[in-house]
Amino acid sequence: METTQPTSEPTASETVSRRVIVFRWMILLGTVALIGWAAITIHDFFQDMAGGPIRTAPEYHERDIKTRQAGKRAVAQLPAEVGDPDHFEKGPGSTSCVDDFGFDDIGVTRDQPAYKWDLSFSGRDAYLTQLKEIRTAWEHRGWKVRDVAPSDSGPGKNLPGITTTDQDGITITLTPDPYSVGMRLTTDGGCIRHQSEVDPYFVNEASDSMTPARTGSATYSDRVKITAGPVRHFTPSTGASGYSPGKHAYRVAVTVTNESNYTLDMSEGHHWGSDDSNDNDEVRDPHLRSCPRELPTGKTADCEFAFTTPNEASQLRFSFSPSHYHKPASWNLTTR
Repeated sequence: METTQPTSEPTASETVSRRVIVFRWMILLGTVALIGWAAITIHDFFQDMAGGPIRTAPEYHERDIKTRQAGKRAVAQLPAEVGDPDHFEKGPGSTSCVDDFGFDDIGVTRDQPAYKWDLSFSGRDAYLTQLKEIRTAWEHRGWKVRDVAPSDSGPGKNLPGITTTDQDGITITLTPDPYSVGMRLTTDGGCIRHQSEVDPYFVNEASDSMTPARTGSATYSDRVKITAGPVRHFTPSTGASGYSPGKHAYRVAVTVTNESNYTLDMSEGHHWGSDDSNDNDEVRDPHLRSCPRELPTGKTADCEFAFTTPNEASQLRFSFSPSHYHKPASWNLTTR
């Protein structure tokens, strides 16, 4: 018959040793967590001091689009005779949106997306009525509405205004225009640090080859794709500008495909064509297909540009960028 040996209880010294080990591990983990928290806090402090995180060019581009769309939606809520959502100007932004202390490296810049719509109401009562309705609509969306103090001088004297911040952090303000008789709606996307341009990560061989190609292509890191060419001889119409008799004109076809995740603002893109003479002018002809101002995600646009050369050219150096935030891609394109 087997005899079961009683289990020995841990000695007092063994119990103390285990507690010491657990205690030391707790101290170590707490120290690591504290160091991590301190590192994140210090990083955030200096990042805020520098002006915030550096966004990519596409991220800034998307912010700019949202800032404009916020104003267009607000103006669309007003009667049609008050203002046109598509008739706006870029605002100046804040003069403080600059790198005063040299934090920004080469390729990093700061911009403040801001827009302004000029509005015209039939009178003081009509403005105050619409102001009340807009306030109600904003509050219904859960936005906090703040009053803007009336001006004590100028055409809008004693007329109040309102301001709010939408779900994207865009500031929307409706006030009398301090410089005219009318009213204005403005949007402000805030000061943004961002990379200045989107680089094309693939440009076909027509970019650097001494032998011109029929077409050129480029794909940007944000999945915006460009195809340029072919180049064709072009006879400008009677209403064209930039062309004078005796010169030669060439038309360049461009296709832009937007596979990015944001609407592409093509209003400030770049394009230019030249030959070896460098004596070239752009032909503006109403029969040429213009690029749209905006190109939504998943859409394609076909555009045409024309340029003159003093003599018949065998090739054209053509450069194009789909927006202000995209670095231009260039190709040597044959004219034959």
